[in-house]
Amino acid sequence: LRDQDWDIISLQQGSKNSGKPSTYNEDLDYLIEYVKERCPSAKLAWHMTWSYQSDYSSSSFTYYKNDQLYMYKRICDAVQTKIEPSGKFDYIIPTGTAIQNARTGIGDKLNRDGIHLDLYIGRYIAGLSWFKAFGYSLDSIQSLPSRVRKTDLPLIKEVIESAIICPYQITEYGTSPIQQPDPQEEQSGTPETLSPETDVQKAPEDAKNKNTLALPLAILGTCLAVGLASITIVKKFFTKR
Repeated sequence: LRDQDWDIISLQQGSKNSGKPSTYNEDLDYLIEYVKERCPSAKLAWHMTWSYQSDYSSSSFTYYKNDQLYMYKRICDAVQTKIEPSGKFDYIIPTGTAIQNARTGIGDKLNRDGIHLDLYIGRYIAGLSWFKAFGYSLDSIQSLPSRVRKTDLPLIKEVIESAIICPYQITEYGTSPIQQPDPQEEQSGTPETLSPETDVQKAPEDAKNKNTLALPLAILGTCLAVGLASITIVKKFFTKR
């Protein structure tokens, strides 16, 4: 924290507790105070994480009835009841909703181990969710990680745009999977069936993008596990052309 004059410091809850409002308690208040004392000029962001892959098997998932959509709703409820009302965060990064949106159009294969995002589309969606949440347009984004095709990019951008507009509501994108370069390693899978209890809106036919920002963008991050939450320290370098 003392290394630099950080622009943004993000906090998040550990995945297994992310949908348990009771764990968003005085420990988080202490963590916020600790950060602000050392970096008073930094803005705070809350990173809303994603639910587990539906076929993941773990004792951590049993609290959520081994139900991906139930876990997603509990995460949304926790953020809406504990984080937003606090008024202590300048940004809410709805990565969990972007991932859930993507699952409706890509399939439920965005995790490499049931919890952590895969190294290609999953992480790419998360990274662009941060970029968009900080107020920058995705219009000019063309760079892609390996195994993500250029034809995938419009849908990826749309699921993120929808998450920013409706951070606690799933936007359904149908059943057309994104094609993967290596079908043996990266199967698109079958989209999850959305339950009636989950708020769902239909995706717009065309995503409307605003503003433009040219690359490059560099984000330097350091992750630090502290108590029940984790901190990501972010230094931004944005270059406009």
